[in-house]
Amino acid sequence: MEAALRWASRGGLLSGSFAYTYLDARDLTDDRALAYRPRHLVAASAALRPGSVEFGLDYRYAARVERVQVWPDDERVAMSVLDLRAGYRFGRYAVLFSGENLLNYAYTTIERNLEPIRSFSLAVQGEF
Repeated sequence: MEAALRWASRGGLLSGSFAYTYLDARDLTDDRALAYRPRHLVAASAALRPGSVEFGLDYRYAARVERVQVWPDDERVAMSVLDLRAGYRFGRYAVLFSGENLLNYAYTTIERNLEPIRSFSLAVQGEF
């Protein structure tokens, strides 16, 4: 089951989205949960755009997976990630800043593969 909501204020000053997915993915031959499939997924986003400036937050959550294949004794945890973005546009150019995984949450989606830790980036963008 999936549900999604997107909204925006008149003029686009505020906008946001929310999505939820419920999975009950099962192997029909032995009635076990499929590997690496979280039961609950949530994604939420909000943005503020006053004039040439933009600020935004993104949040992602995935419940602890019930089953893995390679390392069954390896402890699983839920995923909870918060990202931030900010930008300023002037003419055909923009300066963009982003911070990903701000809470520095250590998690994996597949055993023994650590997902990206906290990082920051600054970019200058131009249209020609």
